[in-house]
Amino acid sequence: MADEDEEGAQLGLFGDLSTYADEHWRGMPEFVHRDLEPRFQVVVSFANRADRDKFAALVGQHINDLTRSIWFPPQEMIRVANKKCVAEEDDA
Repeated sequence: MADEDEEGAQLGLFGDLSTYADEHWRGMPEFVHRDLEPRFQVVVSFANRADRDKFAALVGQHINDLTRSIWFPPQEMIRVANKKCVAEEDDA
């Protein structure tokens, strides 16, 4: 077949990228992705706004008509939409 080399192994779409990655990613820090999903979730329903406001006071958090979820205890929200990676040119 045209998609296989002489030994029968399937070729990648872009060929062998291991050399490319080794060359361009040398010295980069390891990326460790932590699981940020909640371990437990509970749906709480309120009959009226007064009940919702009492609950908000109990947990010490602001809850309004647009609030869809909260963390308890409150967590710092990590905003990444305004972040970007910038590479600097090597002067060498």
